[in-house]
Order: sequence, then C-alpha cells, then structure tokens
Amino acid sequence: MLAALLTQTAIAVGTYLVAKRVTLELPPLTVIAVRSVCSAVVLLGLMALLPGPFWPPRRVVLPLMVFGFLAGPVNQGTFLYGMSTTSPAHGSLMYALTPAGVYLASLVLRRERWSSRRVLGIVVAFTGVVVLLLGRGLAQARGSAAGDLWVLAAVCAWVVVTLEGKRLSTELGPLKATGWMLVFAGLQVLPAAPFLISFDALRGASSVALAGIAYLVLLSSVASYVLWNFALSRVDASRVSVFANLQPLGTALAAWAVFGEQPTSMLALGGALVLLGVRLTQA
Repeated sequence: MLAALLTQTAIAVGTYLVAKRVTLELPPLTVIAVRSVCSAVVLLGLMALLPGPFWPPRRVVLPLMVFGFLAGPVNQGTFLYGMSTTSPAHGSLMYALTPAGVYLASLVLRRERWSSRRVLGIVVAFTGVVVLLLGRGLAQARGSAAGDLWVLAAVCAWVVVTLEGKRLSTELGPLKATGWMLVFAGLQVLPAAPFLISFDALRGASSVALAGIAYLVLLSSVASYVLWNFALSRVDASRVSVFANLQPLGTALAAWAVFGEQPTSMLALGGALVLLGVRLTQA
C-alpha cells in the first residue's frame, strides 16, 4: 500500500508541472476533452483483459456515472482550467487541503471516528506544506485568484470521489472501479468533444505538448487513479488522502535534483513537518 501511494505521489508531482506546460500551448478545453476520451479508451482495453464479468453490476452503474462525472469533467476539467492561470506551487497548496476535507466529511458521514492524533497529523502536515512553499518563494509564484479557485473546486470534487471511491474500489476492485468511473466520464465528454477540441492547435502542437498529453492520460489518469483506489480499498480514506501533502515536498525535491535549486532550512523544516504529519495519521 505504501509503495502504491508513494508512486501515485511521484506521478502527481509531475502532473502539476506537465499540466502547466501543456496548457501554455494548448487550450484547456482541448486538453480536458482529449484526456477524458483517451483515458476511457485505454481503460476499456485494460478491463477487457481482466478475468470475470466485463460489465459492472447494475446496482453500481448510477454511482459510477455520478462519480465518473466528478472525477473526470469536474475534477480534471477545473484542475486543468485552473492550472492554465495559476502556478504549480499554488495548485499543490490547494490539494494539500484534501486530507482535511476528507476527514471532516468522513466524520459528518460517520464513516470514521474522531481521532485527536489524526487531526494533529493533518494540521502538522498542512503546516509543513505552507512552510515548504514559503521557503520556495510562494509569494513570487503567485497565480491568479480565479485559477486558485478553479483548482479548489477540483479539490472539492476529489474529496467526494475519494470518499465514494473507497466503497466502489472495495466492491469492484481498484482497476474496475477506476476504469468504469473514467469510462463514464469519457462518454459524458464525447458528444461535446468535437466542439471542445481545437484540431488546428493539436496539429500544430510541439512534441513536448503531445508527450505531456500522453503523460496526463496514461499516468495522471490511468495509473494514478488506479493506485489511489488500490490504497482506498485497504485503509481509511483520511489515511490515504494525507499523502497529498507529500506532493509539494516531492516538487521541491525534484527541483533540487533536476534544476539544481539549493535546499534551504525551510525546505528541511517543511519536509520534516510533512513527514511527521503523515506518520501521525498512519498510526
């Protein structure tokens, strides 16, 4: 389970950077439509290879359609639209609110019990994220308020998908739960796709932008969602969601390793707080 979440975190770190790069060159609506439809095609192919019944049970079709809409058009759409105007740092800060949202919703729905240790872990991890991003010049990396709000809307949708994804993943298995949610998401986008996609922009896109779309489809959608739902099928949603706080730390470490950004004391302090917060929630 830990290996799955760490791999998912690494993919998510790249997603912020890739989404920003792709939407600098291609219209966000084009990226949203291509990502949704292509993800559905890939997952249909994968599920066709699985043993057992291909079609989901009738009783879960409606939930799959609803949460597919939230996971695809709503979550991916608002995220990509927001990332076209805000910064990767701000995007990761918004997603660091995911654990608090998931835990509060779980308490309201009585799916988890109050735990002072878990609340402390969420607060400590989020504090670490803020310290990390301040240390990397968050104020200088400011994005538009509208972009931040779009990403925050994506976070709200992701909180709901995380909560319900646990139930569906436990019943159907991580791959089929992910697969059918995103297949229904792709089907919902498909009728509008010819009107959303700028084919001229796609034809003129650079190889870097096209590779970025492939990353968003194969890794950010297919692999990342399957890994997330795999973890949800095994532990509480709040324990899984707190790993979202590792994403800003991963981004900072990637910048150090790849771009040669010098580590600072705030990086060390923020990283230590994030890791401590994650550890507290897992106990």
